[in-house]
Amino acid sequence: MQLDPLIVLVISIGFGVLFLSTTSHKIREFAQFRVILADYQLLPDVLITPCACTVVVIELALTACWFSVLWTPLLVAPTAVLSAALLTLYFVAVGINLARGRVHISCGCGIPGANNADQPLSSGILVRNSVLALLALVCVLPVIERNLYWFDYVAVATALLIASILYAATSQLLSNSAAMAAWRQTVNEAEPGG
Repeated sequence: MQLDPLIVLVISIGFGVLFLSTTSHKIREFAQFRVILADYQLLPDVLITPCACTVVVIELALTACWFSVLWTPLLVAPTAVLSAALLTLYFVAVGINLARGRVHISCGCGIPGANNADQPLSSGILVRNSVLALLALVCVLPVIERNLYWFDYVAVATALLIASILYAATSQLLSNSAAMAAWRQTVNEAEPGG
């Protein structure tokens, strides 16, 4: 199976924008990101700041690599594999905390949800990260060589706009779902015999 270069271009720019957005949020709110990382309770305190810095550097590097597809396709496959690995690492961290019943901590995704707050942990984040990891790995497939024309770039822009709207809607739904679950739990605990 071979991919049309438009698919790789859309996925690459999409991931570039995604990582740029999440990384810029982590940089702007670095102290908060360190607190979120500590809340996961997966690292000793002494490693929180170095790990937070490492995550930011890795995401910045992935941003640059994803955008490099605009000039050369050489980095697409390794960038796709590294992105999928990072998303899998995030999946594992979220999954461990969900298994522990720790759903009221922020995911640290860096994409603001409702009220400009990160999303609480949920199984929806696991699904989203799985889909993103698989989508990144699509770029490992061979690509048909062909010239791109102006209408191809219009198609790329349209696809990116639609993907951005779908991603934002999904993030908002995950945030709303987590907020509703927390509200229901509060109501159930407040009821007599709850």
